[in-house]
Amino acid sequence: MFKVLGKKFKRGSNFSVFKIGHRVYKLPLVPAAVRELKIEMENIKTARQDPHFQNYLPPYQFNQFMISLPYYQSIILDSSDQSLVLDYFKNAFNEFQDWPEVSLSQVINCTYLLDFIKKNLDDKLEMWQNYLSTQKISSSSMHGDFHWENILIKDKILFFVDWVRYQKTGSRFFDLVDFAVFARKKPADAWFEGWQQLSQIYPNHLYNVAVTQDEIMAYSIWKIAEELKTLNLRKKLDGQKTKKYLRLLEIIGKRLGFYD
Repeated sequence: MFKVLGKKFKRGSNFSVFKIGHRVYKLPLVPAAVRELKIEMENIKTARQDPHFQNYLPPYQFNQFMISLPYYQSIILDSSDQSLVLDYFKNAFNEFQDWPEVSLSQVINCTYLLDFIKKNLDDKLEMWQNYLSTQKISSSSMHGDFHWENILIKDKILFFVDWVRYQKTGSRFFDLVDFAVFARKKPADAWFEGWQQLSQIYPNHLYNVAVTQDEIMAYSIWKIAEELKTLNLRKKLDGQKTKKYLRLLEIIGKRLGFYD
């Protein structure tokens, strides 16, 4: 992720993020990160033509080796910045009633998810396929990694970074739930812990946007599908992670009635 937190710049296993002058640079360190950077560059080009997200793109510059943008501050949740987030969600969902209703299989990359289920939960494969093909959700473009660490601010204007999971055909409800989950969870917790807390209180609104349990449930499946895709592409889906996702799918499957 592209984390620009105050004056802290992080070097992870895949990218180095550093500041020179008034710009921040994101440099891939391994071949898998180079591939991700190319995807992000293409997504940024597409988002520049997106009637909604083009207004929230910082002035990126990039070449084949790195991405850069001006140095902006991250938002602070417990501050006046939160009103800007509420305004953003109001704008993001202003016309959601006009969004087409599509099946989850049309907004979730199911390839790696269903392959994982086939290899490890073959007796549940048909149930998952049926759910993904019949459960509906309102479709729109989406950022795909929408939480406060990826939202910057300059002169009371919000800018979003980390576009590797941007989808032209997705659902902004996933962004909405993603933001709520990461705002709720403890720093040391995984996203699933925050999602479980959220899903158990049955909210009917998040940040003044009406939301259903079906949308909150669909978010968890989209999130797992994205993580399985990333782990497969990075060749990091080991035995321990396999057990983790089997446990998550079992919890969700029970909520969906796939288990007696």
